[in-house]
Amino acid sequence: MAGILPVERCFAPKKLEQTEEDSKMYKRYAEIVYSLPLVDSWGTKLAMYKGFWLLHEILPGIMAFHDHFKGRRTDIILTAIPKAGTTWTKALAFAILTREVNHPSSPTHPLLGFNPHSCVTTLEYLYMGRENLMPDADVLKESPRLFATHMPFSLLPKSIVESRAKIINVSRERKSTFVSNWKFFNDIWSENVPKNLDLEKCVELFASGISYCGPEWVHRAEYTNALSTNSNLLLLSYEEMMEKPVENVKKMADFMGCRFTDDEVKLGIVDEIVKLCSFDNLKKQQVNKIGRSYSKMNNKHFFRKGEVNDWANHLTPEMVINLDKAGQGTN
Repeated sequence: MAGILPVERCFAPKKLEQTEEDSKMYKRYAEIVYSLPLVDSWGTKLAMYKGFWLLHEILPGIMAFHDHFKGRRTDIILTAIPKAGTTWTKALAFAILTREVNHPSSPTHPLLGFNPHSCVTTLEYLYMGRENLMPDADVLKESPRLFATHMPFSLLPKSIVESRAKIINVSRERKSTFVSNWKFFNDIWSENVPKNLDLEKCVELFASGISYCGPEWVHRAEYTNALSTNSNLLLLSYEEMMEKPVENVKKMADFMGCRFTDDEVKLGIVDEIVKLCSFDNLKKQQVNKIGRSYSKMNNKHFFRKGEVNDWANHLTPEMVINLDKAGQGTN
């Protein structure tokens, strides 16, 4: 855990002055995006890129991340398809990794004043280029570096895989992932223009593979299949993490290379981290009620219920069948 600073991760990464080469690079990426199959879906535009539906507006950043990110063996990369537990996993990993400088019971812990998405940089946004500036991928100098991404395994930069960086993947039951996506997009779009994404239509879209980073089953399969050749990959289940948070926090720490000592366990540090990062605790923090992360999104949208099997309160039996059968015979 040496080198981790208590506050630096809680701000958007700084940007470097744009070069002519950077400008040409983003122009080339934009031209590629314009040539891709595009659909108006989920209240936004999704483009088909290398087998996955991705948000067209951040695709240049995804391409730059894929082409230019330099992974290190000491890196820790959190991966999950959107709405499968990313916010919670970021909070847990950050609390685990920085516990020597940020005691989990401290009233000034960064997670009490900053959203988890501001504490752990999402790699797609590190290279966004939205301000036409090429960010410095190594702006966070500490080691190990902690990042996150929604990208499927096949779209991770080669340097992440080849460097043997530690990759943690969290998956969630498909129907829960779907409902969380549906609620999330309904909420964020309705802030500006009243909008109600039709549930039945969204079920059909999701079951046909059209969703951010979908098809969901292909995204999941890529990480599952990669486990056979990658000892530096840890697969976690959102549902199991909810059922056994202490055991899974210990598992994460072991894998991340910062195992809890016997004394830490006896002093209740693991339990303190679970309490700090619990859904109810994070949701009630002022920053997650009225604040915004550096992705410009209201933090409140990252905290809905966090319940297992909440899908049963929203889906009809026909919708359940449709989602359960999705992807059968395509793998």
